[in-house]
Amino acid sequence: MPGMITDAAPTMVGGSVLPDATGELTPEQVAFIQQASAAFDAEALAEPVTLDGYGLVAQDGRVPGWLSVEVGSEESAVLPLPVRGLDWAADGCIAYRVRWDAPSEYAGQVDHAGPAFQAARRTAASVVVSVVRALWQACGGMIADDAGFLIDP
Repeated sequence: MPGMITDAAPTMVGGSVLPDATGELTPEQVAFIQQASAAFDAEALAEPVTLDGYGLVAQDGRVPGWLSVEVGSEESAVLPLPVRGLDWAADGCIAYRVRWDAPSEYAGQVDHAGPAFQAARRTAASVVVSVVRALWQACGGMIADDAGFLIDP
């Protein structure tokens, strides 16, 4: 089956592709691995490419951490509740997700984040809103917050 990876180690006639006790591979083992790899690549490249999502992760000079934008197809069941019942979303739709990831997971999970983190979070929120508005202006659609509530752009 194309693209199938199993736990079984590939074998070659007369031996294994695993290195010996010294950690070295023989020229025959190297040749076998290269041939098997080339065959796997050729089979994978022969399959039609199906992309169901894209992503962009970038740093913005205005705020520490990372800004990410994800674009992908979403099934109706994972869409925000107010959108699920709409005719055009019954079979799913394309969803854009924009979020800010703090430079430290811990920084945002403490009971009382410090002033520097609070300022970074406020700045990041304005950057996220700007990106969401730009996407909405270019693509249309509906905007929902993290809790699934619809927001007026």
